[in-house]
Amino acid sequence: MTEIEIKAHVADPVATEKILRGFATLKKETTKSDVYWSRGNVERGADGGSWALDRRAVNAAKSLGASFAVAIAAAVCAMAGCGKTVILGVCLGGFAIVAILSWALGRGRDDGERKSARKKKPRATIRAGMRDDAARPIKVRIRAEGGSVVVTYKRKEIQGEIEVNDEREFAIDDRAAFEALISDMGLTPYISKEKSTKTFAYRASDGTDVSIELSLVAGLGWFAELEILADGPDEGRIAAARRTLRSTLALMGIPDSSIETRYYTDMLREAGEAGESGRSHFPSE
Repeated sequence: MTEIEIKAHVADPVATEKILRGFATLKKETTKSDVYWSRGNVERGADGGSWALDRRAVNAAKSLGASFAVAIAAAVCAMAGCGKTVILGVCLGGFAIVAILSWALGRGRDDGERKSARKKKPRATIRAGMRDDAARPIKVRIRAEGGSVVVTYKRKEIQGEIEVNDEREFAIDDRAAFEALISDMGLTPYISKEKSTKTFAYRASDGTDVSIELSLVAGLGWFAELEILADGPDEGRIAAARRTLRSTLALMGIPDSSIETRYYTDMLREAGEAGESGRSHFPSE
């Protein structure tokens, strides 16, 4: 499922909620506690995976092992009383064979990789022309809400002032076990978020269902988040959803200047860095 959403700062949450209750229906009020886990791309090689460096190391080890075998053969010949000419021939011939085999194996591997690259098809994206960045870090959100725990993985993209997110989501019963699993896979928790949310349902004039959240995000303030769900939307559907979201935001009395395009995680990180900076300049007495 694809989320098409927009969020904006709310200057007066009391007035905004009053407006909301005039045209939308309150569905629930909850507290959402999120922990974000990530595995960055620092371990990736030039060809997109950590195996690139490992492969070079393995190839070097193989060459070293073959060279060592040639040296052993030469030493055996010397101990057997062979002449210098024979020993020299063993060395030169052995190293020549090692060089030829290394060249042949390397060329075969490179040819195979080129053929594989030509055959490889681009991964499906949530819209035509969307940037498919295979080097982006992996991020997972674990959310506790109303006694349940839900795991969410999103492929995110900002299009102008809206987010278009290809979302995968599932509930888990054993959070500790799941966290142990993703920890062993190399992910680590890097930021947390808590927000108190009132969720409203609204059907726009064009028949589109819009979910509206009025939220207090700890450390950041009040926000309105408007979301439309769509299954595999094309460019036309995304454009229509954008118009609906903008018109609904205007209906709530929120100006375009309040729209926020940064992710919450980025804002929280920036707020944390600013806090650290403040503490360093103004140490406690």
